[in-house]
Amino acid sequence: MVFSNLLHLLAQTDTNSSVEQIKLLEQQLEFLKTSHATLQDTFKYLLTLFITITGVSTTLSTATYIKTLNDARKIIKSQLQEAIDSSIQKQEIDSKVKNAVNHHLSTTIEDRISYLERAILIEERVRKAPVCYWVPTVDAPPPKEFELLKARGFTKLEGRSTEALGVISADVFIIDFNCWSPSEEDIEKALKQIEGQLTPNDSLILYYTGWSEAIKRFKKNPPTPNILPANSPASLMGNVVDAAYLAHIHFENQRRY
Repeated sequence: MVFSNLLHLLAQTDTNSSVEQIKLLEQQLEFLKTSHATLQDTFKYLLTLFITITGVSTTLSTATYIKTLNDARKIIKSQLQEAIDSSIQKQEIDSKVKNAVNHHLSTTIEDRISYLERAILIEERVRKAPVCYWVPTVDAPPPKEFELLKARGFTKLEGRSTEALGVISADVFIIDFNCWSPSEEDIEKALKQIEGQLTPNDSLILYYTGWSEAIKRFKKNPPTPNILPANSPASLMGNVVDAAYLAHIHFENQRRY
């Protein structure tokens, strides 16, 4: 349509002016072609630049995403490894604690069993210790303390109620001045009868609640260093058990050496 308008215009002008107008139009057409080509090249360049920039941005975003993902994997892997190590360490600690507790319990149980075995052995030796209970008169009633010693379990308990002692053989010897009212002369007479019959390993228990000068003099030169006073049933029972245990210790020492 543009060229039709041009031809119509040319038909209306003279020859000289037509030639000049044709040249002018050709120049304008060439300028339009050149401008159009330049515009196309510019558009292609801008399009390429946009694609390039967009591609670079996408690439950077992708790289950043990949880096972040790798870091996350490393963190998760590290945390899992720490959890595994912590669990293993906890198991090792639990195992060590369990072993220590078992060892302590085993040692404690063994110690307790050993202690009980020794206690039973000592109790057996105490109950089997020879004990002589002497009341140096025939006028006194049977002492209740003698029955208490029997109930305690002494299996070799001998009781005498005579003025004359005779020969004795006992690890523990008891003179009861408490179940009757002896005079100083009676006490001194009784003490003289045990002289020469006790060894240094034997024990002598003097059961008396009062005061006696004869007993005081006797203690200055006793036949045995193991003299124990008693003034009540409780102290008598305790001293007899202690004396029997002392006899057990002397027995063990003699057997060892």
